[in-house]
Amino acid sequence: MKRCAVVLCVLSSAVFSQGVALQMSPDPLPVGGTLSVTLTESNGVNITFLTSCVFTSVHAGAPSGPVASSVFCAQALSTVGPNGTHAQTWTAPTSMGPGLYYLKVVYRPAGPPITEWFPITILDPAQPLLSAANNAQVGQTLLLSLTDPASPGGGYLCAGSITTNQGFNATPTVFCSLDMDSVFAFSYPSPLTSVFSGFQGVLDGNGGAGLAVHCPNFPPLANTPFHVQGAVLGPAGQVALTNPLSFTIMP
Repeated sequence: MKRCAVVLCVLSSAVFSQGVALQMSPDPLPVGGTLSVTLTESNGVNITFLTSCVFTSVHAGAPSGPVASSVFCAQALSTVGPNGTHAQTWTAPTSMGPGLYYLKVVYRPAGPPITEWFPITILDPAQPLLSAANNAQVGQTLLLSLTDPASPGGGYLCAGSITTNQGFNATPTVFCSLDMDSVFAFSYPSPLTSVFSGFQGVLDGNGGAGLAVHCPNFPPLANTPFHVQGAVLGPAGQVALTNPLSFTIMP
């Protein structure tokens, strides 16, 4: 019980440091697919965009990576009110093959502009898939599934984070999209199972596993971001990452 109280305190401090959340569909994105994005303001303040777009460019591989696609946006000042939303659709050029990409989101609160980075994957069919059965919601359970038909009986692990602005190298050649923030610390390497259920285990005979995030019944979490990503571990120490998923925690 004491640890749950600590989690809520950490989450509450983190909530008010985050600016926006992004919900994306479909996630992951097929080659040449059309992405729908809804941004939600998280801190209960007015924020301003200098264009009509939520994001103005798509970068490859990592935050601040090379530009894979520039996005045409009308130069039109737009304001999003407290916990308001801002939507955009974008079609990926067919030249963008399977891989990890980042949406660059720039907005202005009462001070200088802030840049945040949100991952989207164009999925390789050989890559493990992380999918969600529902949306994240305060006081409710987010149901997730991890599938990797090529790895029945393989070990897996998952983790969560509030932001995806930096990421880190899980191995010298494998880049994880999650930030090692307060939520990450409670989901990995020793998951708080009352919140992060099934976040470590073994895939079944079909290469699948079910896991869940029991979102605390803590109203200030509403309209804030949450991200989750998994990894399948090979017998020789190989690491194959799933696509990262991004959520806006609903009231």
